[in-house]
Amino acid sequence: MKIKKVVMAICATLLAAVSFGVAACSGCNSCNSCNGGSQNNQNITDDTTGDNGDGDNQGNDDNAGENGGDDQGNNDNAGENGGNGSGSETGGDDNTQTHTHTFATKWTWDETYHWHSATCEHTDEVADRAKHVYVDGLCSVCGAEEPFRLKEDTDFDALISDKVTAEEWQAAFDEENFKNVTLKLLVDNETYATFKKEYREDAQFTLMQAIPPENTDSLMPTEIGTETTENNRWMYQTNAQGDSIKIDINALASVDETAGETYIDAYDNWMSSYEMVCPNFGDFFEWFTYDEELGAYVFEGTDDDNYDDDIETNAIFAYWNEHYWRAVVKIVDGKIAYIESQINSTNIYYIHFYDYDYTVVELPEAEIVDVSQIY
Repeated sequence: MKIKKVVMAICATLLAAVSFGVAACSGCNSCNSCNGGSQNNQNITDDTTGDNGDGDNQGNDDNAGENGGDDQGNNDNAGENGGNGSGSETGGDDNTQTHTHTFATKWTWDETYHWHSATCEHTDEVADRAKHVYVDGLCSVCGAEEPFRLKEDTDFDALISDKVTAEEWQAAFDEENFKNVTLKLLVDNETYATFKKEYREDAQFTLMQAIPPENTDSLMPTEIGTETTENNRWMYQTNAQGDSIKIDINALASVDETAGETYIDAYDNWMSSYEMVCPNFGDFFEWFTYDEELGAYVFEGTDDDNYDDDIETNAIFAYWNEHYWRAVVKIVDGKIAYIESQINSTNIYYIHFYDYDYTVVELPEAEIVDVSQIY
């Protein structure tokens, strides 16, 4: 009986020991003690601490989890809820990345430019934006089809004008449309002069090249241009010896205030406005009728010296108003393409408008001349 009690006591002791061991490990998932290690090892390098890292770890925690504790090591990538340990305060930022935009391989384009659109979230970004380079009607870079545009070799006689509203008519004559354009003036179907206007970011340029018909003895071939920047205005012209000279227009006023200002006003009005060769018909829409056969807007007045029932436009100079008794206008894609006008029954003037937004003004090489030599 005594032996039986001893055996039972030994079994109870062993059962208690086993139960104590299970209780001691029931609160840890994979602690060091259960794996034969030391739970409080001070030299462990914990590179991949989990979501609930051990707060007492003193090792190098390179990738602290979302709820990292008070690690004292080098926490290079603190989680969202890093603890107050020195690791989260002084750790380096080894994995900081700069966003790199990504772009489509296919081209996107409009009438003037082509580009690669962004495929990342920054949709406003573009790459490789440049003007089209048309060869045989297609852009050699992106393959876009060349839209119809008015060029020097356009058959202006065959053009069919758009039918427009009064507002569209007036907009076509708005001088804002003539910042970059070439105009060719023909007298009795012979080229008389070309006028070019170009606006760049830093300056505006104009150039007139007159080549009077051979049967006109009173006029000489002429080349006149201007260059206007924020601070300077220059005039380029050919002198009596046939040399190109460059004159500071601003300096004219300092030499002779009255003559200088008059000259500046007259010249600027002449060269900067398309009215130098084209009357402003913008306010006379109701005076024109669309001619289906001509494919153009036509005004018919009276060939009368009294100018009754004729269009009188504002002109280059305040004292020089012009009267027109017949006019033909063609508008294509919202832009003036062709004007035929008559101030009498003898002379017919034709103006071709082309190279909108493509015009390039090349002013001549010229020697700067002291304006005091002029006045």
